[in-house]
Amino acid sequence: MAKHPSHYDTDDTAPQETQAEAPAPVADDAPSAVLTIADMSVTLPLKFAAGAVLTDAQARILDAAYQRQFSNNQNAMAKARAERLTGAKTEAERELNAPLSAEALAAIYATYEPNVGNMARGSTLDRLRSTAAWQVWAETVAAHNKSVAAGGAPVIVRAGNAPVRLMTASRKSKGVSDEAHAAALADHEAAKAALIARLLAAPAYAERIQTTLDAMTAAKATAPAGSTVTVAGADLI
Repeated sequence: MAKHPSHYDTDDTAPQETQAEAPAPVADDAPSAVLTIADMSVTLPLKFAAGAVLTDAQARILDAAYQRQFSNNQNAMAKARAERLTGAKTEAERELNAPLSAEALAAIYATYEPNVGNMARGSTLDRLRSTAAWQVWAETVAAHNKSVAAGGAPVIVRAGNAPVRLMTASRKSKGVSDEAHAAALADHEAAKAALIARLLAAPAYAERIQTTLDAMTAAKATAPAGSTVTVAGADLI
């Protein structure tokens, strides 16, 4: 009977066990990862590094991994939002915890970076907390834009009735040098880091960020129109 490939299949044939010559051991100074396989610690060389060119198959596998983790995280966060929505007492709380639209999720995915599991504990937690803060801000921006587009009260009070644009890294345009594009990306990352720092320090966002962080940790453990647009920066918090 023909095999029906799953969403993540990249090969139509089952893997065949073969006897192969033992590969050369990984050099002590070579980038590597240690995995537990069959109750053994196995040191494996890293296949990819910054600047590497991916094959088509590698790119599809990487995209599938991103999509899978993003889906896991968002499903956990959707559950947390639904629980907060049940206990919401004000219209603003209901707007903030309303289910995200497909368009909002796609916008969040545009700048999504999954957590890398082999980072040091402290840096992993810091990165997850920053990701949670950005997630909460993206949800807040989406709720604000939805409310003002419908003629409702602004969720981000300092933005007034103007829609807010979530800051995103610019793509390299034709005629822009690599150096200029790299400088623009560095400026974007600095602005985003400053915004995240303000979010983490703001008491008004603390509970939602912690709830989102808890949902992300749990998921990891289980595997509008307008002429004026305000850029969502630290001045709105």
